[in-house]
Amino acid sequence: MIFLPFIGVIYEIVTTFAKNPPFNYKMVVYGGIFGIVGLSGEVWVHHLYTSGMADWIRIGMMITTLMISVPVGLLVIGLAGTLYKGSITFETPMLYALGVMFLFLIGGLTGIPLAVTSLTVHLSRSYYVVGHFHYVMAVAGTFAIFAGVYYWFPKFTGRMYNEFWGKLGFWITFAGTNIVFWTMMVIGVKGMPRRYYDYAQFPQFESAHQFMTFGAVILGIGFVIALINWIVGAIKGPKAGDNPWGSKSLEWTTVSPPPHGNWPTPPVLEENWSPYAYRRG
Repeated sequence: MIFLPFIGVIYEIVTTFAKNPPFNYKMVVYGGIFGIVGLSGEVWVHHLYTSGMADWIRIGMMITTLMISVPVGLLVIGLAGTLYKGSITFETPMLYALGVMFLFLIGGLTGIPLAVTSLTVHLSRSYYVVGHFHYVMAVAGTFAIFAGVYYWFPKFTGRMYNEFWGKLGFWITFAGTNIVFWTMMVIGVKGMPRRYYDYAQFPQFESAHQFMTFGAVILGIGFVIALINWIVGAIKGPKAGDNPWGSKSLEWTTVSPPPHGNWPTPPVLEENWSPYAYRRG
């Protein structure tokens, strides 16, 4: 429920700014999305690993968790293939989309040790699993939301945000994210347990916690920059064209912002119309 909407947003943005159709579309839909939907009904057990389940259930948890990395990997391959030989431009929405790809890749790779029963029994009660989850879902999902807001901002406001402040906000947020959650995984491996409100019992990690606090402040500054950029842009940003990104998708064929009913008159589509009618390479 969390992953599929934000990966759809990212695919829409990557195809637009790479000016390429999705790489191996059927693989992405049937292998990636349907594979995740099918396996997600079984893979949830790994969240209960330390709850006292029987050992044989833990083996099943390990198998399904490792298996779900296959369809997720197909989606990442699809994104990378879409970028290949693309006419890529790096506006703010694309930066956030690429940020999602990086964060999700780090989150996915660091999740493999958590699938292995001999490792997760030690890691699942540590800061490591908290850092991993934020990479793979929390901040990756947040970056996808920011990418979507920046992408559709000119359509639903009729105005453009400030590109300089958009990019600056991204880089500040990206830096803060990695300072916080990479450090969290490092000290988790070294033994910092989760769910402690006070780390006085672990003085060896005090400097790391201070460093993460510094990263959290940076992260907050990046969020504030984005919020102010949206507010100012919506109020007095320059007028946006109907299709500033050159997208082939249907919503960009109407005026910005759309009138009641979305189109002044019903849109007329060509016989072979496609939302991804870009020429690869």
